[in-house]
This record gives sequence, C-alpha cells and structure tokens, in this order.
Amino acid sequence: MITKIFYLFLLTLLSIILVGSLYLRSINFGSASKNGFVRQFEYKATILHRDTLPYNSYYLAGATASQLYLGNVVNTTVLLTLDHDLRTHTSSALQISEDGNIAWQALHVQLDSPDIHMIEQITPRVFYGRLGDRQLYNRDINASTLSAWMAVSPGTYIFRKWDSSHNQYDLFKWTDHRFTGHTEPTLQTQGDGTFSIDGSLMYDRLSATVIYMYFYRNEVLLMDTNVAVKGVMKTIDTITRANVEVVSIASTKTKTIKRPPLVVNKKAAVFNNRLYIHSPRKADNQSQDDQAVIDCYDLSLRKYLYSFYLDIDPKTFSGMMVMHDRMYAIAGKQLFAIRLAR
Repeated sequence: MITKIFYLFLLTLLSIILVGSLYLRSINFGSASKNGFVRQFEYKATILHRDTLPYNSYYLAGATASQLYLGNVVNTTVLLTLDHDLRTHTSSALQISEDGNIAWQALHVQLDSPDIHMIEQITPRVFYGRLGDRQLYNRDINASTLSAWMAVSPGTYIFRKWDSSHNQYDLFKWTDHRFTGHTEPTLQTQGDGTFSIDGSLMYDRLSATVIYMYFYRNEVLLMDTNVAVKGVMKTIDTITRANVEVVSIASTKTKTIKRPPLVVNKKAAVFNNRLYIHSPRKADNQSQDDQAVIDCYDLSLRKYLYSFYLDIDPKTFSGMMVMHDRMYAIAGKQLFAIRLAR
C-alpha cells in the first residue's frame, strides 16, 4: 500500500515538473530575436471611444473630473476641450500677459485643475493662470536653459536644466523664486551629460512621488518633491546602459547623436501609484508587434505587475494619460478613450 502511494506521488510530481517545463518553453518560443525578458499579458484593453482630430499636432495636456484638454504644438496657445467620451469639442485661446521676446512655437501647456502652466524652454519663460479666466501671467525664472519640467503645485516646479558645476543636465526644484538642488547629481550619466540621461519627468499626486524614466536604460528614479531619490525601480528590460554614441561638431562647437539610440522606454503615464510604460522592445514571448504594448508597474512595491496590448499603431502612438480606470491616447489624428481592466 505504501509503495503504491509512493509511486502515485512520484508520478504526480513528475507531471507537475513536465507541465512547468512546457510552460517555460512556451513563453520563450516564437521570437527570433531574444531580448532576455518576457511579459505577462493579462488582458487586452478595450477601446470605448475614438475621435478623429483636425490635425496630428495635438497632445494630452491634462484633465478634470469631466473634461479632457489637448494642447497643440503648432497653435501653441489654443486649448481644445472635450468630454470624457470624446463627443464635444470646444476650442479656446489662452492669453499671455506679455508678448515680448517669446519663442511662441516652443510653448507647451500642462493643466493641473484648476491651474494652468505654460512653459517656453528656449528663452526660457514660465506662465501661470487658472482655468476660469484663461489669462496666464509671467513668472520670473532665472535660468538660461530648461529641457524638461513638471508642475507639482501652483508655485512649485521640477525642472531639468544644465548644471554647470557637474557639466551635465540635472533635476532641480523651483519654489519661492529660486532653484534648489543637491551636492551630487540626481541624474546618473553614462558617458555624456546630455543624451545618455534623457528621459521623461512625471509626478504622482497620490504618493507625492516625482518620477524620472530614462529613455535608453531600464531604470526609473523615484524621488520626493525635494528631488531626493527614494529608490530606483528596474523595468523588465535587460538594457542597463544607454547605447548612445555622441559626436562633436567642430564648426558649431556642439554635440549630437551619431545614430538613433536604442530606446528602452518610449513614453509613460502615472496615476495613483501605477506607472504605465510604452516600450518598443519586443519580449521573448511576443509574436506580434503591430500593436502598442503597455507595461504596468506598482510604484510602492517597485515591481512589474503585468502588460497589455492597445489596438493602436505603435509607429504613430505619441502620448497617453491615465485617470482611474481609463486611459486616453493619441496616435496621429486619432484620439482614444480606453477602459483598463482592474
């Protein structure tokens, strides 16, 4: 009797091992190019509504509980307002308090209801106003260069600007009309101080976390609003160093990228402690690449959760934003409202 039970147990154990090995083989099968990571696909997001915009120059600027706002890289002072079902369009112009030496085509708007922030990164200029009157007023920013920004409150911004003491771009907090940083750089260079540290700056209001996602490596910095690093989260990709080759142009005394770099993290959105990253890199268990893939991470646990497909052309996919169980995305002239499964 004992012998029979032993053999039954052994057969069960061998069956479990066989099924497990077949599963591991299956998730790594079918990809000619192995990048060293796999994705766990839980579901495919559902497109609820789509709308064709007049031009392909719109970007997601922000949202309120009932409305969605789009900025425009051509008509930079125009704000397009839609309801969450993308049915109603209203266009209005933002008024700037001065019309002096402004690089109008470089203006970019960010809406954090009820506040409106507009940055022009060339001169540079910062304008601030309220949704109700659409009048924006100049804020004196004593800086020669700004290359990225994020408003974290009506009077506080996080900027990426040139740090001459370390010969690189770095992150600084601006409040009370002054910049504050740290003795050692927050952004870690990998070769040069400009291109290797390029990335996307975000802010999660729920956890009061400033997020910096590197474009060319599998790292995401998590910081407090004083730009002090709380932790570093690794994405599922295996690229740890930026593959960026920089060359110098003697005639203009400038530097540029020799060839397009390998992009690891292309764009992202954050909401309520969840970070959603669109990566163009194919996982070892992916067979299709005609749809955009989103990887979801938990910021508090600093870990990967799952991935899902968006029925959107990844070649024209230009931006996304998340609010509760909805994602809004733009691809070319197409604007999408998407339901995310919980």
